[in-house]
Amino acid sequence: MKVFIFTDSSLDSGYLIVGAKAKKIKLENLKNLNDFLFVLPNEVLNYVNHSKNLTNKKNLHASIINSINLLNNNDRSNLEVLECNNTEEDFFIINKEFSKTLISKFQKLNSKIKITSDLLFFNDLFNSNIIFDNNVFYKEGDRFYKLSNQAFSLLELTNIDLEAKSIKDINLNNLNTSYHEFNIFNVKSLFNFNANKIFIYVAISIVVVLNIIGLINIASNWNQIKEMDNSLSKSYTLIYPDEEVTDLNKQIMNKLNQLDNISAPQPSLISDIIYNLPSDVEVIEIGYLNDLTQSLTIKCLFTDTSQEQNFLIDQQNKNRSLKIINRETNKDIFLTEFKYEL
Repeated sequence: MKVFIFTDSSLDSGYLIVGAKAKKIKLENLKNLNDFLFVLPNEVLNYVNHSKNLTNKKNLHASIINSINLLNNNDRSNLEVLECNNTEEDFFIINKEFSKTLISKFQKLNSKIKITSDLLFFNDLFNSNIIFDNNVFYKEGDRFYKLSNQAFSLLELTNIDLEAKSIKDINLNNLNTSYHEFNIFNVKSLFNFNANKIFIYVAISIVVVLNIIGLINIASNWNQIKEMDNSLSKSYTLIYPDEEVTDLNKQIMNKLNQLDNISAPQPSLISDIIYNLPSDVEVIEIGYLNDLTQSLTIKCLFTDTSQEQNFLIDQQNKNRSLKIINRETNKDIFLTEFKYEL
C-alpha cells in the first residue's frame, strides 16, 4: 500500500510513503495517483466513531452529525457523512464545500480514491497518544482529539503520556485502518452533457461569435485605452516623483494596501475576533491592553473541560494567537481568561 499524508488543509503537499521509504512532495508532482491511501487532516475530514444502531441511513447520518460538538449549530446544514467500506462504526464528516475542493484536486483521476483522517490513521498505526509534526493526537475516555502543540499546552491534562513520533517511525506492514472510497467521477455531468450536447454546441458557437465582436471593439478602442494609461502614469509620477513606474496596477494596489494597514489594523482584527466567537460560549468580560504588545483579553465561562477544549480547537482553526493567563474553577464551572496577541 502507498500512503500520502497531507501536511495542511490546502492539500498541496505531504509525505509520500512507499514501503520503507518516505519523502515530502507536492501532490502535483505525483505521477501515479492510483492505489493510494490519502490521509487528510482531521480539520477537514472529521473522524467519528458511532454505533450503527439505526437502520435508516438518513436518521443515522443525522445522529452522527448531531453527536459532534459544534460551536455554531448553523454549520450542521453544510455537513455530510461518509461511511467506511471496511467497518461499520467508523465514519467521517466533511463539509460540502470542501468536497468540491477534494474533487478539483483529483479531477484528473475520474475514479474513486481512498481517504481517511490523520486522527484515525495515527491511532490505528501507533495505538497510543503521540506528538507528530507539531500536533498532538490523543485519546481521552472514548473520544479522540487532535490539537496543535500550542493549544494542547493550554489544557490542564497532566495524566496523558505522549510519545514523539516522526515520519521515520511509520511502518505500514501491519497497518489496518478504516477508509472511505470517495468518488471523484461525476456521472451526472456526463449524462447531462449527452442529453444537452446540441444546446452546448450552440452556446459555444454564440460565445465564439461574441468574442470575435469583442475583439473588434477592443482593437478600435485600444488607442483610447493607451491614452488613459499614459495619463494615469503621469498622475502617479506627480504624486510619487521619486518612484519609477514599472507596473502601475501593482504599484497602486500596494499603496492602497499600505493605506489600509496604516488606517486601523487593530480594530478590524478585534471586531473579527469578537464577532466570530462561538455562540455557545458565555463571554464574561472583554478588555484591551494598549501597551507595547497591544493585546485583547477575553474571559469565558465554561461548564466542563470538553467545552473549553472545543473552544481552543475552534480558535486554533481560525489561526488565533492566544494563551491562557488565568483560570478559576468552582466545582464544574471554569472561568478562563485568554489573551490574544494582535
